[in-house]
This record gives sequence, C-alpha cells and structure tokens, in this order.
Amino acid sequence: MTDSNSSTDESNDFMNSGSRQPTKRMVPPEFTSANHIIQPGDGDQDPKFLITPSGAGANRVMLVGVVSEVEDVGQDQAYLRMRCVDVAGNVFLTYAGQYQKDARNSIQQLTAPEFVQVIGKPNTLETDDGEVLTSVRPEVVNTISEDEYFALCAENAQHTIKRLTGEQGHEFFHSEAADLYGDEFDEEIYEAAVETLERVAEETGKANTLSRSQLADMEYDELRSLASKFESINGNAKADVLVDALADKPAPA
Repeated sequence: MTDSNSSTDESNDFMNSGSRQPTKRMVPPEFTSANHIIQPGDGDQDPKFLITPSGAGANRVMLVGVVSEVEDVGQDQAYLRMRCVDVAGNVFLTYAGQYQKDARNSIQQLTAPEFVQVIGKPNTLETDDGEVLTSVRPEVVNTISEDEYFALCAENAQHTIKRLTGEQGHEFFHSEAADLYGDEFDEEIYEAAVETLERVAEETGKANTLSRSQLADMEYDELRSLASKFESINGNAKADVLVDALADKPAPA
C-alpha cells in the first residue's frame, strides 16, 4: 500500500514545478463535485490543480473503492475505464491508456469485486451538454486488503472533513474554492464524509461479531463453549437455539 503524505498542505512553494506535489486524500463526492482545474504559475511546466469544494488544491489524488466494472472503451488500442464504488455507495471513474501503461496493466489483472487504492492525476472532460466529468488518470493502482480498505476510507473521510472545517489546507486553495463554489456542495460533501465514517464503523463492527453462518458450521460442543462466555445464554440449550442466541454477539477475544 502506498502512503500518501499530506503534511505539506501549508507549503508556500506549491507552484514550484520542481517539487513533487502532495497527494490529496478525499471521499469520492468531493472529487466528483470538483470541476475546475487551474494552473497558478506562469510556466508551461508549472503544476495544475483540481480545486475541490472543500478547499483542496489537488495535483494528485488518492481514492479507494471496490472495483465494480472494468471496460475497454478504446478504439485502436486499449483504453480502460474502471468503475469503483466506496463503502457508502459513492462512485468514481479511472481511465488508463497508453500513457498510463503500468496502471493499465494493473487494472487488466483485476477481477471485480476487488479492493483498490488509486493514486493519480485529476482529469476533467466537458460533455456536449456542458456537464463536466471528473475522473482519475492513474499513476498507481494497488490491490489492498479489506482491513486496509476500511482504514483508508475512514482516513480519506477525515481529510475531507478537516478541510471543510478549516483544520487542513492552504489559504490560497480555500479562497479559490470559495470563489468557484461558495458553499454549494459543503453540506452534501460533509454528509458523505460522515456517512463514510459511519459505514466503516458499521462494517468493521460486523467483522467483530459472530455471524449466523459461522455459528451454523460449528459443532455443538463449540457452540456450548461459546455460550459459556455469555451469562445470559443457557449453554445447555439445543444447537439451533444457541445459534439464535449467539448470532451478532461480540466475538470473544
């Protein structure tokens, strides 16, 4: 898993073409709501930034999700579109072509559903009807474990919330975001980040409880042994009664 460092959010040399820009972490709704890319510097090689409603200036982003679909939408050569859904049901798209060969190769190896971490450059495309679609042009696509996935979902949500509350970010980008978006998306994005944290807590909590299917596969003696750890459960009850009583109880350490 690739670590993304946001410790330089307050750096004043963000326009310097010679410095590597920090990766900005966020929930998908913050990313997909953003539709403005700016280039503050005067040089052709100066970095470009996606301005998000929370005040991130993202030259590079990190998102996590579960792969739901990979499709080759190219004509003359492979151009892969990967659709990912996060823990709260939010969607983001990644496009990898001839200039993202390593990432494209990684995507080709994926089989939905898989947990992935995507790091790359923001890209915007205006459709014929004027809608702006924001997607990731990937540099790295990592397959991650379920535990890593939930941890990164929560961390990304916390980064989004900290920008919205002014605890994190650069004054220049916060000012740009205020001019471009006002507070149009603030409530929606904040609620999405909070929902992400709630869903992570819910899902990781489930992992620490006894499931009915797990209990149904146990021998009677195993069920009785488990039941003995709970004062409220009669350990001499029938197996099906023990399964009902133990289901969704916290798994003993």
